[in-house]
This record gives sequence, C-alpha cells and structure tokens, in this order.
Amino acid sequence: MVSGRLSEPSDATTRHPGRWLRRWWWLVVAVSVTSVLTTVFVVSLLLHVPYVIEGPGSVEPVQPLVSVPAGHDFPTEDRINLVTVTVDTDVTLFEKVVADRSSDKHVVPAQEVLAGQTREENDRLNEVLMRQSKDAAVLVALSRLGYHVTPTQTGALIDSIEHGAPADGVVQVGDTIVAVDGQPIASRDALIAALAARKPGDRVTFTVQEPAGASRDVAVTLAEHPDKPGTGFFGVGVEDRLDYPSLPFDVSIDSQRIGGPSAGLAFTLGLLDELTPGDLTGGKEIAATGTIAADGTVGQIGGIEQKVITVHRAGIRYFLVPVEDAPEAMRAAPSDLTIVPVHTLSDALQFLTTLGGSGLPPPVAAGG
Repeated sequence: MVSGRLSEPSDATTRHPGRWLRRWWWLVVAVSVTSVLTTVFVVSLLLHVPYVIEGPGSVEPVQPLVSVPAGHDFPTEDRINLVTVTVDTDVTLFEKVVADRSSDKHVVPAQEVLAGQTREENDRLNEVLMRQSKDAAVLVALSRLGYHVTPTQTGALIDSIEHGAPADGVVQVGDTIVAVDGQPIASRDALIAALAARKPGDRVTFTVQEPAGASRDVAVTLAEHPDKPGTGFFGVGVEDRLDYPSLPFDVSIDSQRIGGPSAGLAFTLGLLDELTPGDLTGGKEIAATGTIAADGTVGQIGGIEQKVITVHRAGIRYFLVPVEDAPEAMRAAPSDLTIVPVHTLSDALQFLTTLGGSGLPPPVAAGG
C-alpha cells in the first residue's frame, strides 16, 4: 500500500487543454493554411496541363544565314529579319497561371497547336516544315530572277499520324513513303491511289525514307477507313516531297535551330537582296513573317501577337505580315510600328520600293 497524497497537475494547460487552443488558435490556423498552400504550390509545379504557351521570341537577320557562290553575291546595308516566338508545349499548372496573367504570353489549348501530335512529333514536323520553307524560298527567289527551276516530286511526306491507326508507332512524322509493295510512290496522289485499291485486313509493305536518307521497309495490316467503308486505312497525312535538282548554282540557308514554315517570306527577300545589286530595302531595317508558296503567295502564320511584341522590342519600324494576320497584328501594334499586309512576294517588293529600295533587276535569260 502506498501512502501519501497524489500530486495534482500544476500546469494549467494540462488541467484545461482547451484553453491552450483558444489562446493559440491563430497559430493552428496559420500552420494549416500554410500547409495547404504549400501542397497546392508543389502540385502546381508538378502537374502538367494540356496547354501551350506562346511568348515573344527574337528577330534574326537572314543575310548571315544565306550562302551563295562568289560572283552571285552582292553586299548590302539592308537588314531583313525573320521573327521567332517561343512555344512551350510542356506546361505546368503554375506556368499556366502565371502566363494567364501576363500581357506578353498567349495560352492556347494544346490541341489547337499539336493537333493530336506528341511534342516529339510536333518538333519533328517543324523541322520538316522549315526544310520545305527553305527549299520554297530558294525556288521562288531564283524563279523571280528568271532562272528555270523545276522541282521534282520524290515521295509522299508524312506530316501527321492518327494515333491508334496502323501507322502509329511504325512510321514517324518527317518520314517519306517512296514505295508501296515495291511500286514507286512519287507523290501524295500516287499514295492515295495505291491505298484506294487495298482492302481492310490487307498486308502492305511500305518503303519509308527517313529525313537523314536511310530507307527501311515496314509491313502493316490495314484497318478500315473511317470515312470510306471497305477501303484500307494506314492513318497518315501526307504531302508531296519536292527536290530541286536543277539549281543553276548552289544556294544554302542555315536555319540553325529555328523550326516551322513562317520564315519563308523573310528567306526569299534575303536571298533576293543577296543575289542582286543595290539595296532591296533602301538600307532600312525591316522584319517579315509568312510562309511562301511556289507561286509567291504569302501564307498565314501563328503567334502574330507575340511576333509584334518581339519586333517592337527590337526597335524595328516596319513589319511585313500575311494579309490574314494583319488585322490582329494591327490591333497589337503600337503607333510607332507600321504593319504592312502582303498577299504575295510582289506586294512585299512593291512596298520596299516605297522605302527607297532598289527593286529587282531584269530577269536573266530563261534557263539561267
């Protein structure tokens, strides 16, 4: 038996635990809120969302990127710039929230930019589009100067792949189909005709050429075409691959790490300036954006608002843009930046003469 009196707790908080909570409730709340906010912040840094962020990029003078043989080059004081944008396709929730509150950046659903492609496929496609843009610029510039340049169709270039189709995982964007079951394929139309004769379940061998030039055969079983019952379906989008074997002299364009087709107009103007005497822009600095087609048509591009910001920040006063993009560009442009809508190469050249440009000399004799 233990004698004596049990000692009573001397700590008031032990006798009345609720009193501590009433006294320090604000600390409990602060710790809880901080914990929740920290968790939300960490999740926002890790959680990726299906959006793409477009932002201002840079202006790049095209003359240093253009190479022509001695005897065909004419130094100039002109400065013709292509315009880039930054495109982030790997976006976290935190980055989207920040971009939504930025006046410089544009957040768009990934589907609008990637069109169902993976980031890797989109990067690969932009490399292909840049290569085609450079080829088209060379063709248009030389043709404008009177040289006879005839492109040759050399296959069906893959520019998209439908996920889940027989082609998915078998070929890649940027590959070119050059034969079906041993029969040469020189164009998009030839591939369509070849597959129109095939049925769902047919085993077909495609000869595919990679961008670097290596070839391989891939055998697949065709599915049924979703829009043409009874017709075989491979599941690729294609366009003609063009080669230019008949150039009168070597012309090259170093696009560095820039991708996409939107530098076509700038490359064409830069080539024309390099290949002709005089100053095409009258010694003025300009920027230009837009695709270029074989007939000289200037085509629509993306990210025009961010390109306007980029050009303005570079201190350039004249910006040539496709007519389709001109209204949006004008809304975004400050008063000291002149937006020049152009539909064709001729429109661009005509405007440059108003700046004091020399214009183009008479064409060379047919055939160069």
